[in-house]
Amino acid sequence: TKSESAAMFGRLNTLLRNITPGTNKNDRVTALIAACIAEGKATRKEIIGIAVHLGFHPRHVASFLEYGIGNAPDSGHWRRNSDGSFGLFE
Repeated sequence: TKSESAAMFGRLNTLLRNITPGTNKNDRVTALIAACIAEGKATRKEIIGIAVHLGFHPRHVASFLEYGIGNAPDSGHWRRNSDGSFGLFE
């Protein structure tokens, strides 16, 4: 719903505001991607769309989305599920 989307964007904006000033864009986008996945927005299209709305460049987000894929927590930030969506390691 509209209110759920507004609340999610509020949480994501708060996350970005609370990241230590001076943190590089790569670390900021990595945190944002992980937060999107945690929010249940786990498709490439959803994640890139949200990040663009929050001021990130789509190619930057897309490259870090791919860069962060791994098979275990020590090899990546998230995994690609069999349906193509992304999930966090538990």
